[in-house]
Amino acid sequence: MNRKVGNKEALILFQGDNLADVKVDISRTAEFYAVAQRLSEYIHSLPIDKAQNDELVALMVDQVKVAELGGFLFGLQLGMDLKAAIGREGVRQ
Repeated sequence: MNRKVGNKEALILFQGDNLADVKVDISRTAEFYAVAQRLSEYIHSLPIDKAQNDELVALMVDQVKVAELGGFLFGLQLGMDLKAAIGREGVRQ
């Protein structure tokens, strides 16, 4: 099953029936780009060559993507677990 859910902030693509099949494209905030710019300026000041710079940047991009997806999937699983618990026990006030 393929479904897209989203708006200008995030796009979620479901390509199956479990969390392992979820793809997430998250728009980033101005704050994210401001921090990225500061990081870029710092990296530029380091005594490393272009190949080392490119490898460092690629590793950081990979880390951000893994962290974003992990955080999203954690929140999604938490929501699914909460929904299941409410379904079993009803809503308590």
